[in-house]
Amino acid sequence: MNLPENVFLLLKANYFLRNAKKNLLKETVSYLEPFIQKSKNTQDGSLTKGIYFKLRDYPFEGLVAGIMLASLHGYKLKPQERKAMAFCGAILALGDVFCDDTSITIEQMEQKLRFPEMEVPQNAMDELFLEIYTELLKMLPMDIKEKYLQALFTGFEAEKNSRKLKGPKLPPEEVNRIIHEKGGVSLLIYRALIPIPLTKPEEKALFQCGAFTQVMDDLFDILWDLRSNTQTSALVTGSYSGIKKEVNRYYKDTVSAFLESGLKKKHIKLYLYIFNIFRLGSLAYINQMQAVCQDKLNPEEILGLDENIVKFKHFKISNILFIMPGTMTFKL
Repeated sequence: MNLPENVFLLLKANYFLRNAKKNLLKETVSYLEPFIQKSKNTQDGSLTKGIYFKLRDYPFEGLVAGIMLASLHGYKLKPQERKAMAFCGAILALGDVFCDDTSITIEQMEQKLRFPEMEVPQNAMDELFLEIYTELLKMLPMDIKEKYLQALFTGFEAEKNSRKLKGPKLPPEEVNRIIHEKGGVSLLIYRALIPIPLTKPEEKALFQCGAFTQVMDDLFDILWDLRSNTQTSALVTGSYSGIKKEVNRYYKDTVSAFLESGLKKKHIKLYLYIFNIFRLGSLAYINQMQAVCQDKLNPEEILGLDENIVKFKHFKISNILFIMPGTMTFKL
């Protein structure tokens, strides 16, 4: 791929990401604000600041993911489909809390998802979940609803399975398997809301891309995962140089899966270009951490760092100078 084409892709990616930050967040907030404000009037302590933060963040990410997934088919989401993506993000935000912070079983979660009208809310969080979820189901055609429910069941099962990461120490291969599964199913939940048949090759590509995204997320969350005693793929790798190899490997496997997916190359270019930017950002973050830490991951050393040092400095000149050359050498 030549330089002019990469410059064009960079401009398109920059426009999309800047527009997302500026406008899509406002859009998702407008969808969910009535439900959130109502929940604050019946607050009983079950809805924390952290949960409200997730209810701002996840719907935005859901709409961004939905737009990108639809673009793989040259498809533009309709207004109702955009709203469904945001509501789905809210369901996943609250679902994470159910899976991580309560003792709910897979069977109980499946009952809640399959027959929400039979559920009696146990607290304000449960009531908010059921209200948003019921509203989402009303938006979905029957064929989409069934596919979505199946993807949702699979996603929550993977999320519940990830509870093991906060338990006794697991073998590295088991940690990686759980992380791969948890990340892999995430994009498929949003994909189920798009009214275009999903082929097995595309499903494989999206699963790989979701796993890649989870690996990158774990990298940026190392400090917070150490604080919560959570085992992750980043931590079991043992070193920043090892994580760098894993990030590059996952990216390479993701690109290969998309090239074999049957999706048109003209549709996957921008999608993979944006994920290449995410990859480069991850590598820049590794460089940032290697400047203040030894290469080997030392939990005591990392836990002793100030949060401001650990947070990724997106606009630091050295990070920008590292990322830019990689955006110009992108090719499929």
